[in-house]
Amino acid sequence: MLHFRGGRKDIDATVYPDLSDYFDDLATTWRDAIRAFYDAGCRYLQLDDTVWAYLCSDAQRQQVRERGEDPDALARIYAGC
Repeated sequence: MLHFRGGRKDIDATVYPDLSDYFDDLATTWRDAIRAFYDAGCRYLQLDDTVWAYLCSDAQRQQVRERGEDPDALARIYAGC
């Protein structure tokens, strides 16, 4: 979600010249947050990531292509986080 809406242009290229570093940091942040919830006693946590629905939309997929990204590649990247 944090990447999908704005794409590359919304992620500072001076901080993240390589987007794989951005996704690595994002995954680490989510893991740390989820671990903190668990350590605090949380045993049920629901995360609603609406990006997957966008990736099913032909119109949204076309918008991703128009900004120079591959929607199929994004799905693989997002799943890997």
